[in-house]
Amino acid sequence: METTLIMPIVLMVIIVMFFLVLYVYNRGILENAVSRGTKQVFYYENESNQEIERECVKVVMADLEGHLVGVAEPEVKVVVSAQQVEIFMTGKLNVPEL
Repeated sequence: METTLIMPIVLMVIIVMFFLVLYVYNRGILENAVSRGTKQVFYYENESNQEIERECVKVVMADLEGHLVGVAEPEVKVVVSAQQVEIFMTGKLNVPEL
């Protein structure tokens, strides 16, 4: 009887830990890609904002390609203004069926 009470809790903890590790890994990949993308902006000081945004998206997508785990169809949007660079990333959580 003790096993029937404890096993669901143990399995739930294992699943939560798996998703936590997945989240932390993907977050690290995203932070690295965004850091490299924003550094890319400094190379295009005299270009238009659209050109800077295109180049930044290229760098970020190149860093994300093949490295994100459990994320399908990542999309990156970059907004460059005079004083800041904003990078928005969306994607679909891709959990395999059991």
